[in-house]
Amino acid sequence: MTRQEPWVAAKPRCVLLDATPILALQATDAWDAFTAAYEVVVPEIVAANEALFHSRDGLTGFSQSIDLAADIESGRISIASATVDDLLRLNELLDGTFDIHDGEREALALMLCREEYEDIAFCCGDRAAVYVACIIGCGDRCRSLEELLQLVGQSRTLGHSMTEAFMDTHTRQGSEYRITGVGLRHSR
Repeated sequence: MTRQEPWVAAKPRCVLLDATPILALQATDAWDAFTAAYEVVVPEIVAANEALFHSRDGLTGFSQSIDLAADIESGRISIASATVDDLLRLNELLDGTFDIHDGEREALALMLCREEYEDIAFCCGDRAAVYVACIIGCGDRCRSLEELLQLVGQSRTLGHSMTEAFMDTHTRQGSEYRITGVGLRHSR
């Protein structure tokens, strides 16, 4: 099913998060509510390298670091690691048209290769990653942060890349790319 077909949003049990939604959840003080409502999985590369930043309040100058280690240790979130074989399988499908970050690549490899992640929702804010998710047949699992928050009764002001409008636009385009073969490595 593609997003342009009529569907009823069901609350996923488990969500695979890229760095951008993690930063948005932290910046809008929605992290605690989100991690209480969903089983949150973070790619190892995102946890180790991409979700480390200091949020700063523009009015007070108060700065706070994001400490995923405490959430991992407490079991509030899980870390997932793709194998080299998982990453190679993903790379064998793609022709390099779309430049995706390493954390997104790991998330997409997990969705493509791991049976335990075949029902996981994927939340990111990068159109190239959404396109690739669609191209590899996982576009129906892409969810905006806006939608995921609404499904648990939360509402926040979010940047455009975290909205349902952004996700709809780019899953529709990604679905067209899948049909036409854009981004896929073709056998010669």
